[in-house]
Amino acid sequence: MSKRATPAELFDRAVDAYERGDLTLALQGAEDVLRLEPGHPGALYMTGSLFLQAGRTAEALPRLQAAARSKPHDPGLLQVLGAAHLQLGRWQEAIAAYRSLLSQGHPSAELLNNLGMALKESGDLEAAIAVYREATETWPEDTDILNNLAIALNARRDYPAAIEVYLRAVALAPGKVDLWSNLATLYEQANMLDEAQAALERGLALAPQQENLQLVAARCERRRDALPEAAQRLERELARTDLDTGVRRVMEYELGRVYDMLGDTERAFAHLSSGNALTAAVWPQLPAAADEFLEDLEHRLAFFDQAEAAAWPASPAESRPSPVFLVGFQRSGTTLMDTMLEAHPAIAVMEEEPLLEKLLQEVRQLPDGYPQALATLTPEQIRSLRELYWRGADAVLGPLDPATLVLDKNPGYSAHAGFLKLLFPGARFIFALRHPCDVAFSCFMQAFGPNGPLHNFRDLPTTARTYQLTMDLWLRYRDTFALDVHELRYESLVADKQRELRLLLEFLGLEWASDLDDHTRQAKKRGRIYTPSYHQVIRPVYGDAVGRWERYRDHFGPALDILRSYIERFGYLA
Repeated sequence: MSKRATPAELFDRAVDAYERGDLTLALQGAEDVLRLEPGHPGALYMTGSLFLQAGRTAEALPRLQAAARSKPHDPGLLQVLGAAHLQLGRWQEAIAAYRSLLSQGHPSAELLNNLGMALKESGDLEAAIAVYREATETWPEDTDILNNLAIALNARRDYPAAIEVYLRAVALAPGKVDLWSNLATLYEQANMLDEAQAALERGLALAPQQENLQLVAARCERRRDALPEAAQRLERELARTDLDTGVRRVMEYELGRVYDMLGDTERAFAHLSSGNALTAAVWPQLPAAADEFLEDLEHRLAFFDQAEAAAWPASPAESRPSPVFLVGFQRSGTTLMDTMLEAHPAIAVMEEEPLLEKLLQEVRQLPDGYPQALATLTPEQIRSLRELYWRGADAVLGPLDPATLVLDKNPGYSAHAGFLKLLFPGARFIFALRHPCDVAFSCFMQAFGPNGPLHNFRDLPTTARTYQLTMDLWLRYRDTFALDVHELRYESLVADKQRELRLLLEFLGLEWASDLDDHTRQAKKRGRIYTPSYHQVIRPVYGDAVGRWERYRDHFGPALDILRSYIERFGYLA
């Protein structure tokens, strides 16, 4: 009778198979070891690593974690464990694994690159940029690190530095197509179309079929009014069977925009619908997040339906002038308005910075949560939240003259105006108005990123429902807390920009400034604008989008029934 192999012998055979490149036999051998000895560290490590290589990351992670409990300082194991956490979006765990490796004196270009990615995805851009810069000192010619550094710098809204890094990278590796693609994308987003075209030509000469280069080329054609050429290019690309789903999604939106500009309503709507339908395929987590956002709006509305201004906590005196908040619904012209106002020497604009979200996180951690905890905030808590806001604002804007008016532009603030009024009793609000149907259709047209709340724009009825809840909240805030509001109507701004701006400046207590005469000069001075309107605000004020929804009226269906009361409430015609 043959002697049964021990776990140690089985593992030696598995290692031998692995070293010969027979990964199937290696995995089978390691699994045999674990059947006899479930906690065998080497077999756990091997099976976890092989699962990771096969893309079975969720199965790999518990094996690697179990192995790490026996070998917490093993460099190879920490590297693989960090990669598993990174692939699963477990950013803090990935950071911990990579930091542990670094503390043992095991730096490498791959390690620092992965650590930087985990830090960036966790939201710590400054730390990510510091790690990438440290890596470039040791590996100055590693273009993967340079590429990720440029991405992080752009995410920090330092696009000139990002461009500079990309130029270093393409000088080192002029045959690397992805670098030209990323550089062309950034140039187009920064409204540097000549530079974008030059980068496109270099990239397309290397890889004529590279899909992102084709997408950026179509955008540049559309922006130069070469609409038939853009449509032809996009139709050709969308006919491909090997097109990445994420790129296909954005191309569908882009082609919908082109056909809208060509006046082909039915084709435009079909392609926009296809783009929206593909969003959940690219990011499956979005539908649940979108529903959660609507539930939160409903919850907040129910709370503020019962709120009374007289019972609201008293706010302590403010140590500096309250900000002015530019709010509205998405796609109501807020980017155009803040670009115009930023030209005024007495105004400092913040464009959709995440300052309020940090304050909301603080309140959500209180026992009653948000918004219930607002009713019982103490003066000390209000003061602390206010100071947190100003620290963030000062970090964005830098030193300011005390007389400078801080304008905080964010359409999402409309749904939190009650909180803002509590923090800043002297706050004033500029409310951007636009025909509700034009707003809804413009939202439907946008290829937003992986943002749960914005996934509610995937069809017109859901967009209308989101508009309904947001406007109901805004109107409740306005009536309950007697907000100091100036309504700025997009259509009126298009019709008579100077008149509308003079009325707004009167509300703000400011004199006219000559720089307000040409907002396009200010837009170009700003460089990259980090909203979907980046390509529109550098143009003179135009009326193309006023009343656009009428061409799509037959597609609104129940959405028009939802929006009708707001059309009437805001003085528009249905």
